[in-house]
Amino acid sequence: MTGRSPISRAAAGRFSGGKGSGVALLVEALVILLFLVASLGLLMQVLSRASVQGERAAELARAVELASNVAERFAADPAGTAGVTYEDGLSATCEVASDADGLMRAHIVVTAEDDGATVYTLDTARYVGASAAAAANSAEGGDA
Repeated sequence: MTGRSPISRAAAGRFSGGKGSGVALLVEALVILLFLVASLGLLMQVLSRASVQGERAAELARAVELASNVAERFAADPAGTAGVTYEDGLSATCEVASDADGLMRAHIVVTAEDDGATVYTLDTARYVGASAAAAANSAEGGDA
């Protein structure tokens, strides 16, 4: 005997580059590579969807701001607000109606100019009094 125990000879054979060690290393490297590729593909899909959602959120924020601006103009001058407003790739259409009690209502629709899809809708109202509503009705053509 050389003074080594059988356990140490078996361990030495396993770590000294026996027949199966190169193949096992290659298989392990391929498995890790496949896992890395799959993880990167999944990460790219998640980032792509997040980018699309971010663009939609930015468009919605611009639409809310445009509708809010039109609503503020309606609050200041209800009779002079009707029409279309264009801003930043969006268009806001404001339809004004009034009733005999002096309540004027505005229906504001913000659409995307490129495809015409409705992005945001806002309804608001302002009390102007019966005489102002009658004047607005006569200016609109008698829509009571």
